[in-house]
Amino acid sequence: MPWNDDACAGIDAKGSAFASSVARFQAEDDLAAPPSGLLVITGSSSIRRWETASRSLASWGVVQRGIGGSHMRDIAAWAEQLVLRHHPRGVLVFAGTNDIADGVPPDEVVRSWRCRVQKVRGALGRVPVIYIGITPAPSRWSLREENDAVNSEIARLARLHCAGSSKSTCSRWTETRPACR
Repeated sequence: MPWNDDACAGIDAKGSAFASSVARFQAEDDLAAPPSGLLVITGSSSIRRWETASRSLASWGVVQRGIGGSHMRDIAAWAEQLVLRHHPRGVLVFAGTNDIADGVPPDEVVRSWRCRVQKVRGALGRVPVIYIGITPAPSRWSLREENDAVNSEIARLARLHCAGSSKSTCSRWTETRPACR
């Protein structure tokens, strides 16, 4: 990984408002576990409400684990329960918009993303980790500089696949990474 510190220091699920959502996913998995080797998509409400995810990503097969209102920190803290237990062949993450809207500094959002990658790579090796950059929304347009700061820093650190939804998300990547075009 392109960093040497422990990005997960201090990131845990204690007192998380999302324990019941995670417990519901775990109960569903205990009753009918999805097969290993699928793509786990995880993040905030955009992932939870992505009704066509299974069709859109059919060639991968999908385990959808979105939690409305969650932050990148929550997604990192619950990585074992939301992602690792599925032994995926890839992980897609869309989170960070709620963090920025709630005043979390961009460097903390990036640290939480690094924690997520650290956990995935530590347990699963070099499976693809796909980050969908924070997109500008009309209601949060005033936060675009903070969003761009997160996207730019993750792009700078990234040694992974790219899925961009806005030009600023992947503009530097597309010049050097043909897979991002």
